[in-house]
This record gives sequence, structure tokens and C-alpha cells, in this order.
Amino acid sequence: MRGNMEIYITVGEMIAEMRSLHHIREFSDKQMMDWLSQIDARIYKEVLCTHVGDIPQWHPYENMQLPLLIPFSHSDVYRHWLNAKVYLALGDTKRYNNAAELYNTALSEYMDWYNRTHKPLHRANITF
Repeated sequence: MRGNMEIYITVGEMIAEMRSLHHIREFSDKQMMDWLSQIDARIYKEVLCTHVGDIPQWHPYENMQLPLLIPFSHSDVYRHWLNAKVYLALGDTKRYNNAAELYNTALSEYMDWYNRTHKPLHRANITF
């Protein structure tokens, strides 16, 4: 739900941050937007659409000014995801494994927070 007081960073802000941290030039903005679209497609389907509330419209990113789906307070999910994608593409498996582990931890923390603070959709209880 976007009606709360959370702050959301944009696609462009996240890409700029990654470029400043890594000084990476090997990957285009389009490639990085695609990677961010991959994770937000998962967040949209597996997290936002499974809870009650005002779900924002979402489509793969084509605009650097669009806000990401995860609030700033949990934006490490994006940092670790992009780190993992960069290291994998560069063939640096040791750093990839570390980044993937950090990503999984950050994603789990985000999903736990979201589940605690948002009501899930009603599911039919089936008893036998």
C-alpha cells in the first residue's frame, strides 16, 4: 500500500547508486532496468497481490523516474539483487554467492515485515 508514510526511491536513483558504488559501465541502464523489473515482477506477484489493499499498477520498467515497489527502508533488497546480477554477469562466483545470500536475507526480512503489517487476502479454508 502506498498510502503510508514510506519513502520510495526511483529506478534511476537505484541505478545511479549502483553505478557510484561499483563504477560499472559494462551494463546499460536498460539492462539494469530489466534486472529491477525481474525482482519487482516477483514482488508484485508474490507479495503485493497476495494482500488486501490498494495495489499499484505495475509494468516492466522503461522509465528511470518510476518508483520501485519496495520502500526505502527495505531497499537493500534491490542493492543485493543488482550486486548479485552484476557479479554473475562478470563471472565472479564468490562475490555472486555472497551477494545472493545477502539478497535472500534482505528479501526474507522485507517479506516478513510486509506480512506483519498488511492483511493477507482471505483464503477459503477447506476441511475434510
